[in-house]
Amino acid sequence: MHTTVPSVQGEWLYAPLREDQIRWFWLTVPFSLKNIYQLDIPHRAEVLRFCNADNASLERSYRAQTTAVERAWWEEQAQFATGPTGKEQGGDKLAEDEEASLTWQDHVLGDKAEEGVGVLVRSGHFEVDLKRRRMKPCYWPASQHRVLRGSWFLQKGTDWVPLKETVADELEEAYRSGVWLPERGRLSNFHGLQGARVNLLTLVNEMKGMFALFVDAETVYLTKDDSAFTWLSRKFMDVTDIGPRLCRGYPNLSSDGSSPVSSQINAKAEEADDAAAVQPIGRLLYVVHGIGQNLSGSNIAGDAAAVRNNLYDLAVEQLPEEARDGMRTEVLPVQWRKHLALDVDVIAEAIMPPGVRQLRSMLHATAVEVLLSLTPLHAQDMLDSLISFINVQHSKFLARHPDFKGNVSIMAHSLGSVLMWDILCNQPHLQAHLHELAPSIRPAPPQPQEAGASMPVSPHSSISPDLVDLSPITSPSARSPLNSHPATPFGSPPKASRPSSMQDLNKPPEQAASAGTAGAAGSTPGSSDDRQERVWSAPEQRSAGATGTTQAQQLALSTPVDVKPLDFAVDQLIIVGSPLALFLALRRVNPAQGRGLGTPAAAALMQGASARAGDGLPAVRRVYNLYHPFDPVGYRMEPLIKAGAEKRRPVYASLASGGRRLHVGLTELSEDVSAATHWVGKTFKDKIMRSSSKPPINAQSKAEGNSPGTPPTPQEEEDAAAEDAAFRRSASADLSTSQSAVWRLTDGRGSQTGPSRLAAGRMDFLLQCGNVENPWLSAMSSHFAYWASPDVGLFVLRALHGLDVRTGSPLLEGLGEGLTSPRGGTPLTSPKSSAEAATAAGSKNLL
Repeated sequence: MHTTVPSVQGEWLYAPLREDQIRWFWLTVPFSLKNIYQLDIPHRAEVLRFCNADNASLERSYRAQTTAVERAWWEEQAQFATGPTGKEQGGDKLAEDEEASLTWQDHVLGDKAEEGVGVLVRSGHFEVDLKRRRMKPCYWPASQHRVLRGSWFLQKGTDWVPLKETVADELEEAYRSGVWLPERGRLSNFHGLQGARVNLLTLVNEMKGMFALFVDAETVYLTKDDSAFTWLSRKFMDVTDIGPRLCRGYPNLSSDGSSPVSSQINAKAEEADDAAAVQPIGRLLYVVHGIGQNLSGSNIAGDAAAVRNNLYDLAVEQLPEEARDGMRTEVLPVQWRKHLALDVDVIAEAIMPPGVRQLRSMLHATAVEVLLSLTPLHAQDMLDSLISFINVQHSKFLARHPDFKGNVSIMAHSLGSVLMWDILCNQPHLQAHLHELAPSIRPAPPQPQEAGASMPVSPHSSISPDLVDLSPITSPSARSPLNSHPATPFGSPPKASRPSSMQDLNKPPEQAASAGTAGAAGSTPGSSDDRQERVWSAPEQRSAGATGTTQAQQLALSTPVDVKPLDFAVDQLIIVGSPLALFLALRRVNPAQGRGLGTPAAAALMQGASARAGDGLPAVRRVYNLYHPFDPVGYRMEPLIKAGAEKRRPVYASLASGGRRLHVGLTELSEDVSAATHWVGKTFKDKIMRSSSKPPINAQSKAEGNSPGTPPTPQEEEDAAAEDAAFRRSASADLSTSQSAVWRLTDGRGSQTGPSRLAAGRMDFLLQCGNVENPWLSAMSSHFAYWASPDVGLFVLRALHGLDVRTGSPLLEGLGEGLTSPRGGTPLTSPKSSAEAATAAGSKNLL
């Protein structure tokens, strides 16, 4: 349609349009066949232009495949020959494309047409199929939009809107031939203007019958012959307007240097898109939703966009210069519920009474989803749905960004955080991506045990005596009415009273008992009856005869789930508004009973075989738990790590606006004063104790004269024992967690005493509520307010850039050094005191 070299006709030199004179637009209304058929001149409020970088990318791609693109364009126009649908001319394909289902299922399974990667636009979140002139999102389902290539433009007020490409081609051919030149013989007088008339044959609807009037190479009008009303207006009302002006090539600048367009420009979006075009992606954040996605108005894609916009704005305003690496953070949504078809959803619609049906539907889409996650069948479906979608999403991302080498992090909300925890705890192939654990926090290897050996539970064992029977909570079979017999030492029914097969469930109790006895006597290892027997057997009986199992593994009765692998490694897990701690507490994680999070005993309680075989912790480098103080669904994690941690408040997250809330400042001030007073008093007391216990000079000389082999006196032994006991009591909290691997998720152990200032060694973080915020009014809204919160955005931004989420400064190292008993012995892996840490950090306040 357009030549690529200038042509000379007489004295007229024709030059084709340059790349910067072409402008690409997209229609804001969803794709519609009717709109396309009627689209001679789009309404100026319904078109938006692409940013400069996207415009150049689209035009280069267009010129690289001009023949194929133009052929597809004319084939589409031929399908419109008989009207908007064009079914008589083979328009069924267009109608099918318009009626295609825009669902998350289609997004996961792929497009009905052969999926390919188009030209990425709008920060890489959308792609354009040039042959079909369609723009669609890359990572979520949504309506497609028509893309327009503008070469000729019509003036509407201060805006210039692109003409239909077929009309632009007619104008370009007339311009190429120089129809306004006198030697062409096409000049005529039109209301006092000498110009060449060019009839436009491809106009339809209200524009049909209009023509272009070429006065010269720079002056062109779109007009039409006078009607009776127009003639009267010109004759008696002195109306001299000929018609709107046409312009060849996009008018970038007006005479005063300002842009003549207004409604077609989203300046903020174009600025972000231009910046994204020159900044490669260095970090990828997946956003996982929680409950309520089946409610109308819930859209994780919109929530991800809110997080992305916050990160972009805050990176410009808040990120320190040394943390800017010239790379940007991409945020993509992860939807696991909308494409998950559960039978219970259909049954729930049938069993719902008509009264307050909307309320029942809302509860089914929120609270009932939590109950479904606690059942083995539906928990497996939810995990499979989440894993499949996030892997599909990652493959789509890599197909469009094959050079990506950055870190991948996950931000999970509500129930989604529980599912992500279980998934990441069962990724043994990703453990190689983590740093090597220190010997003091590496889980102890399993110890072999002879078959049939008893399992003594000592006071010093990692297995607490009350962990003997976990079946009332974790085993579905134990909650069955069939399991109503007197408890054995492990709370299980007698072996002879259990059915030997699932068919025996329908038999009378006497037949089922006899069948179970016969099955136990006649079954062989590996047989079908033996497999059914293992389903109903107690933990110690399931592992009887096996070697290489530990007590924790024998006592583990967590819900059996099969967690599939992720296709990528995860750097950080940020959970917001999460009930994860409550779920872990239901699994009997309790540090006061020797089952602190990260210990081998707690690992045995996790879902999935991989989690129980490892340390029971997710395969990530860092975990953050952020919640709003009035969020009824948010729970703390640190009390599951160390007994008594609930007495120590979480770390306050910073405000994006700067400063601190009044009540937060007063709290931190009182903590600082209390810590300083305690340190001064302790120092003064130690000096007094040392001076009062100093022996006389002659006694000291006599003691120094004793031979090295002289045994200490009973009093000296008693003093030494008291000294060791006092030191160990001061580090009792650390002794209770010295075998925990959880510190690999918190940037080391940090400071475990004193005011909370830095993020190292901490997992719980608290948003600062307003000074006059009402807890009851904020209870419901706070759970869904994380996505658009600038404070949450600042927290995530700092975490992804490797900064302290509290102060924004680079993370301090060396806070996890071990201490040794003053009289020798095993290192206690105890952190420095708050006063020593503050001195080492340059008198900075540590947490």
